[in-house]
Amino acid sequence: MTKSIEELIQELGDKSAGWATRRNAAELLGKHAHRIVSELLFYKNDSDMDVKMEVERSITPLSLLLSDQSISDKQYTLRELALACEKRQARHVETYQKGFVVTLRGQDGESQRVYINSVKSSDIPDSFRIFMLCGEITEENYPFIMTANSKLVHASFSIISFEGNKQLALVINIPVTDATPNLVKRSVKEIAYYGSWMEKKLSEIETP
Repeated sequence: MTKSIEELIQELGDKSAGWATRRNAAELLGKHAHRIVSELLFYKNDSDMDVKMEVERSITPLSLLLSDQSISDKQYTLRELALACEKRQARHVETYQKGFVVTLRGQDGESQRVYINSVKSSDIPDSFRIFMLCGEITEENYPFIMTANSKLVHASFSIISFEGNKQLALVINIPVTDATPNLVKRSVKEIAYYGSWMEKKLSEIETP
């Protein structure tokens, strides 16, 4: 009879059980974990956006859990983090006002502009803000935007002030103490992907 995952977890944690029992439980749990993660990764690029978002929502905590847990005291500058996003023929970084803008070029010829700047406010810890402009919010698209917000893993749609105007944007705020080049680079790519998807959806709403 196949043991359930819960039973295997209990066996692994039972210090009174023999070493062979606990070892076998660990082995079987590892096989279950490998199967589950493999299945999730298989559907990471599913054509259904809801499925894709839920898969990413499930995978993200796993990647953080398994990542190197060593703590570094290094705090990166805005410039270091922005320049780490540069990739020839894929991502171009340039200065923009007091921050940076990353232009991402897709294989289909489309491009997205993702901004990175510093945020100092009494409301939140000192952070780096990564965002992409997505147009204007209207009575017609507001319900869709709020629904889409609940499906995102890290980012969220918000109204921000940009060049003196109120703009709808897809935003991720990363505390300065948590920011690393890899985290910022992943966030830039995530913002570009979902921002592009949002632009297309809003265009469909505006075009009867």
